[in-house]
Amino acid sequence: MNSTIKFENIIWDWNGTLLDDIGICIESMNILLSERELPLLYPEYYRDVFTFPVREYYALIGFDFSKEPFSKVGLDFMEIYKKNLPKSKLQKEAISTLDFFSKNGYKQYVLSAMEQKSLNISLSQFGITNFFEGTYGLSDEYAEGKISLGKM
Repeated sequence: MNSTIKFENIIWDWNGTLLDDIGICIESMNILLSERELPLLYPEYYRDVFTFPVREYYALIGFDFSKEPFSKVGLDFMEIYKKNLPKSKLQKEAISTLDFFSKNGYKQYVLSAMEQKSLNISLSQFGITNFFEGTYGLSDEYAEGKISLGKM
């Protein structure tokens, strides 16, 4: 039996995988938490509690949706996150890894819980859109999840 796995396509996650944005995620969320006098996040705790849909994550870290709607909090976060996005960087080996797979004939895609327009802008700002055959983000800012996008 041949143990070599052959594949032609690579599907990348964006946030946290190619994009190193944990710092701005925590910084952005801590602004909202501080305004509500809720405990602040730190990296280990963030990694432990972050989940999809993000509404559940927000509830886990203390947001009370009987006091304010998730839609408002979610949009407030995205506004702050987008302002902070220029501070983020690609993961250390992201470009060399993308380049390696591109030069070796693999088709690469991005599947993200980021809203599609924001995803396209972000990929373009980092100058890496040429590596991808397609990019697939969500139709809104609420990051409900991306599993259904991946099944399409």
